[in-house]
Amino acid sequence: MNKTLFSKCKHKPNINYILHPLFALTIVYYAICYSPFFVCSFILALLLHEYAHYRCAKHYGYALNKFSLMPFGARLNLEKSIIHKKAECLISISGPLCNLICFILCLSMWWLFPESYSYTLPFAESNLMLFLFNILPLLPLDGSRFTLALFSNLNLRKKVFYALKTLNIVFFICLFASFIFSIFCLNEVNFNLLAISLFILLSAFDEHFDSAHYTHALSLYNLNLTKQNAVPVKFFCIRESNNMLISISKIISQNYYSAVIVLDDKNQIVNIIYQSEFESYFSGGV
Repeated sequence: MNKTLFSKCKHKPNINYILHPLFALTIVYYAICYSPFFVCSFILALLLHEYAHYRCAKHYGYALNKFSLMPFGARLNLEKSIIHKKAECLISISGPLCNLICFILCLSMWWLFPESYSYTLPFAESNLMLFLFNILPLLPLDGSRFTLALFSNLNLRKKVFYALKTLNIVFFICLFASFIFSIFCLNEVNFNLLAISLFILLSAFDEHFDSAHYTHALSLYNLNLTKQNAVPVKFFCIRESNNMLISISKIISQNYYSAVIVLDDKNQIVNIIYQSEFESYFSGGV
């Protein structure tokens, strides 16, 4: 079965695309102070960063419904649902990891093809900047999401969340002070510091950040059965050694009621999971 759940189902979640005002201001600032090539390289690096998040979330069976494009990173906002620690950690780190890989590829190209340096330098700088910035434990960056995921199983997530908010305010004070310093003590005013500090300050007061933003595919397809709306039942066999979460995410649909027969290596039935049990069956973790 080559198609994924999201490409084979008739019902797909509507994706809302939101452009953060600070993102627009950041692009305008970069367009004025830097070359158009740098702006394009930055946007490309940012989109690759978010595409890595999207692919990783989709791999673990989570569906996107909102895409917020913000300065120095976007946010894939998904409906409130349970998200497991392992999946959240990997989804969080996938974006910065993509930027790091792109930066390393650029370094490799400079060694193999030195003449490519001038063409790929802005792209390399953009990827390095996004990687270093997003691994910081600041809301709503990937570093904070990764940190929250690490403490979620210890019932410390809420306390860590408020600690990160405090850290945001500390970083804002430091960056804003640096911006003021650039006005009075440097020959060039660094508006980049102002944009980053405002972004961090506003994020510290975003009370909705720590709500789960991932809707699992298993909770998207609840059948509404009536006498006039009968659906067929389909049975699927999968190996116990498979990643059942991913395997089941690829077969469920609103067009039929699913039941999964789990087989061991000797083709003996070890479990039968019905569609009504999918979400509760996997609530223990990935």
